[in-house]
Amino acid sequence: RADALSPDAFTFAERHYRRNRDFGSRARLLVRSARRPELPLDTRIQRVREAIGLFESRLNDIDRAVSSYRELIALQPDSDDALRSLTRLLERTKRWDELVVMLEHSLVTQSETPLKIAILRRLTEIHRRERKDPEAATATLALLLDLDPEDRMARTALTDELLALGRWNEATELIDRRIRDAASKAERVPLLRQLGELFEQRLSDSEAAFHTYERLLEVVPNDAAALDRMEAI
Repeated sequence: RADALSPDAFTFAERHYRRNRDFGSRARLLVRSARRPELPLDTRIQRVREAIGLFESRLNDIDRAVSSYRELIALQPDSDDALRSLTRLLERTKRWDELVVMLEHSLVTQSETPLKIAILRRLTEIHRRERKDPEAATATLALLLDLDPEDRMARTALTDELLALGRWNEATELIDRRIRDAASKAERVPLLRQLGELFEQRLSDSEAAFHTYERLLEVVPNDAAALDRMEAI
């Protein structure tokens, strides 16, 4: 067995595979030998890195490359380099579910808030653009806003996802919060219109809709559309 080889036997086998350009056997030998805990850590890391290079560039064996990256990360958990490399590989090969699992694990182990925020933003992007999973995107955006309540882009994105999912009550609460935090009239007015329409058309809450249109008139007196809706109600 390769993992029971003496150092001399390993050297002989590795040279044999190298000389015969047997990239698969050499890569597997490097990985198995790197699992021997009695070897120096630097040696184990170097062998796994060599194996990854063979799996990726010579063999195009993405499964084994990903597995080897995970072994490398286990050997040096504090290294961002291996994590970034695995991330790039998963992105390049569009293995989004695996990338999500890896990023979620990083989120749990990460202690610095700015890095957590960066991970959550990347997760949101993957859920929305690549996986087309609005439920997962909504959950991730909610976590992001817990960490950074002032993230306006995240609040807008979460509003869109809640509306797409038909979660009207949650959407109205978020829109109302955005109205209260709006920095300008130009930002507040369309949100008030949207909120009024939600109450009126989706929730059939005439009282809340009427009150929302009253709030709109405080910002835009004599607004024709608001007056029309109030008269209809």
